[in-house]
Amino acid sequence: MAVSQYLTNLERIGLSQPNTYPELAGTAQYFLELPSVITNSYRALENSPPSIKECLELIGRPREDGITIFETGFEDLNIIDDFKSHLSHSSGPSVDLLDLVTYHDHFPLTWLESQISNLNSSSAWIPLARSSYALASVVTGSVALLMPIRRNENKPYPDARANPWTQYIYPTLTRNLDITSITVFDTNNFDRKRTIWRRGHDPPFSRPAYLGEPVLRANSSSPEYLPSLLQRGDPLPSTEAPSVFWSSLCTDSSECLDATAKLLDTFSSKYLDTPVIHYLNLATYLGSDPALISQTLLARYLNVASKSICHEDPGLTAVLESEMAQGTVYLLLPKGKDWKAPNEGVKKACWWCDCELPVLTRNLRVGEIVAIEVDDDWNDAGGGEPGFLNRRIVWRKDDAPIGKSPYDYSNRK
Repeated sequence: MAVSQYLTNLERIGLSQPNTYPELAGTAQYFLELPSVITNSYRALENSPPSIKECLELIGRPREDGITIFETGFEDLNIIDDFKSHLSHSSGPSVDLLDLVTYHDHFPLTWLESQISNLNSSSAWIPLARSSYALASVVTGSVALLMPIRRNENKPYPDARANPWTQYIYPTLTRNLDITSITVFDTNNFDRKRTIWRRGHDPPFSRPAYLGEPVLRANSSSPEYLPSLLQRGDPLPSTEAPSVFWSSLCTDSSECLDATAKLLDTFSSKYLDTPVIHYLNLATYLGSDPALISQTLLARYLNVASKSICHEDPGLTAVLESEMAQGTVYLLLPKGKDWKAPNEGVKKACWWCDCELPVLTRNLRVGEIVAIEVDDDWNDAGGGEPGFLNRRIVWRKDDAPIGKSPYDYSNRK
């Protein structure tokens, strides 16, 4: 089916509205040119993730008023075949298996692996994001979500791990005007079900999915950029620069922060040879200091639980920065400290432990966390350049999330 036939539906999803992406305001061109290089074989190009157009072409024309099946909260793809069999036996000839649509029908694991294999870590999350968005944006009719019936559809895994359903699919389905309802079917008994969303009765879930563009660049945003983004509920973009966090290097005095800024500059220029983004320069990317805007607005946008230590700044800024991270993330910490709890014996509050690490390990854009120890005399006057020791990967994308999530999962609408 020609991609142009999907334009109207794409524009209704909510990501191509004016001001969301000013350079393409009010058009669907954004979804069709990410990137512009498309191949007939649909194989991954080096450093070039698949575009929305490519994903749409792989889907073709969905059958109208069919049933689209998604799964979340468990790791058994055989459940989809079991559910199809259940529908055909329980409903008889009224259910045509050709009317049943699943993500894996259009994007098998081999496709996803081939796309990811040629991408760097900062782009490896994009194939899953764009393919999930593409399917959720064009299907019609009712949606069946296979999930343990007692789970919260806003948090389908007990450890609140990141997942395509809450990150990409659910937000898009509930902005697709051709979706009539979403019903959960219990994975242990398909006869147990509950409807979680109805067109015309329930609001869209969360904010629209971020799909990799636009990318924020330093000193490119106006002072109104962040407040406007928060008020409109637009997607939160990433930056091209790698994110660097630090913890418990010294007390939170002005002298410590000045010394830390110099340490980060040294790490960026001498060891990474690339600009980095961190807490102290976040405002240069966003155009304004998150700590100086409405904290009520920021907390509502980020959906941080009111009882969380992260509900007030600097916790909110820490969550914001962690949500913007992608690819490889770096952590600088004192020599010999536990990377999960480096504050032990240094200070009571640990923004890394409570607001950054739990978010980073629940962020599908983050591929790995690299911990780097800093030698003991890094802040000594006249001590020369600091030594960066014991670089090691301490967390990878497939690992379990760490720490208690700061989010409020009871209200994501």
